[in-house]
Amino acid sequence: MIYNYIYILIIAAMFFGGCASTNINTAGEGDSDSDSDSDSDSDSDVDTDTDTDTDTDSDTDTDTDTDTDTDTDTDTDTDTDTDTDTDTDTDTDTDTDTDTDTDTDTDTDTEEVCLSFDDVSAPTLFMDTAALRTQYAAQGVSFTGPGTYDGCGILNSSTFSCTPHSSPNFCAFNSAAAYSGGGIPQGPETLTFSPAASAVSIWSSSTGSATFTVTAYNSSMSVIDSASIVTGSTPAQASVAAAGITTVVVSSTVSIWALDDLCFTH
Repeated sequence: MIYNYIYILIIAAMFFGGCASTNINTAGEGDSDSDSDSDSDSDSDVDTDTDTDTDTDSDTDTDTDTDTDTDTDTDTDTDTDTDTDTDTDTDTDTDTDTDTDTDTDTDTDTEEVCLSFDDVSAPTLFMDTAALRTQYAAQGVSFTGPGTYDGCGILNSSTFSCTPHSSPNFCAFNSAAAYSGGGIPQGPETLTFSPAASAVSIWSSSTGSATFTVTAYNSSMSVIDSASIVTGSTPAQASVAAAGITTVVVSSTVSIWALDDLCFTH
């Protein structure tokens, strides 16, 4: 478009710049008079019209390329020289004299006591004796029955219906008989041990078949062992064993029966 405007301007300048007005008068007569009047009028009119149209087309293309290269080189050189001189002189003189004299004398003296009831002269009838109580307390055992005067009595076995384990005596029961001082020779029988026993054994016989039971207790009256056997006219032995036996209770399922050869260890 701008080229078109320039072209128009050039054409207009050429037109107005080359245009001139010329008037020439020529007269021919006999007399040759030559008058030459030369009038030269030159009118030059130059009209310059300049039309300037400016069209501005602004196209702005902005391309921004940002390249950021960051190179960080960090070189850290740390030289730490630590010289530590530690001189520790420790003189420890330890004199340990340990004289350990351990004298352990463990004397486990167990004593077994056996009672055959043959150490006394015994009658053959209950009315001539009394229930056994503390006659063997010095040996470490005492006897009691279910009542104040009840319990077994030491008899000579020669006229009794039970057989002793060792002759002549045993400690007999007969719930149908009576002592002259009161009481009945009946069970169960309680044996109390002082000091406590660790094992107890005893023989028993009866008139006919019976169940003979031995029960051991500690000082809290807790059962710590028990044994049951079948007895008859021939004696049989029952045994219990445990630490701290303070009480033993013996019983039979018949009314006529006997105890013999009681042995215990304490």
